[in-house]
Amino acid sequence: MVASVFFIPGGIHQGDFIRFKGCATKLAHRFDLNLQSGQDIDSPNIPFHFSVRFAEGRVACNSRKQFGWERELGNGPMPLYKGKPFDILVRVEQDGYIVEVDQEIFCRFPNRAYITTIDYIQVSGDISYMIVEHEHSPTKKNCLGQFKI
Repeated sequence: MVASVFFIPGGIHQGDFIRFKGCATKLAHRFDLNLQSGQDIDSPNIPFHFSVRFAEGRVACNSRKQFGWERELGNGPMPLYKGKPFDILVRVEQDGYIVEVDQEIFCRFPNRAYITTIDYIQVSGDISYMIVEHEHSPTKKNCLGQFKI
């Protein structure tokens, strides 16, 4: 299982995009994408948690405040496949997050915490490779990091 944390220079702001290009392993059970406050793997504050749960056949979204998870919102049907590349784009809006999977809107998640507190992105789980990009606009991209197993 992989766990990587990437710093976001300047933090996240309304109108920003976070792009995750990667591939789950062929035997994947789950992977998580967190927009969080601080670099700890077990961050107490995660304004946006996107959890792909192959074993359950669903995606769950949530947020965490002071180590306490809030009410989870489930989304389906499962838009991702084990062993197949994907492109997940998270658009940061004033009132929440819009998630696109392979250029199709998949879900919306309400903003439950200040987006300005987000300064790190964590990727964990059964991933064979991942590229993480922060986009202030379509012409201003920052590759925050990448890894391959």
